[in-house]
Amino acid sequence: MSSIELSKLIHPEIRSMLLAGEADGVREVCAEIHGADLVHLAEEFDPELQRAFFVALSTDQRIELFQYLPFQRQLDLLPQIDKESRQALLNGL
Repeated sequence: MSSIELSKLIHPEIRSMLLAGEADGVREVCAEIHGADLVHLAEEFDPELQRAFFVALSTDQRIELFQYLPFQRQLDLLPQIDKESRQALLNGL
């Protein structure tokens, strides 16, 4: 299954969980998804939900996703997350 197909399959479920504030559910569903596929999934959300998606992920998932983001998107994302999360992310790279 391609990452685009996977994204379309689970996008509605992840979106519902994000809107309901169910970060644990997001982490669980995304636990076995490759970082590049997480990027495809995140790209389906508006900027506010992209941030919520990123914050809902575990530190390891954030690190993996972050590595596959285009450089400019990395720069745009860093100021949007809290200092502790940003520090954990950068230390994990």
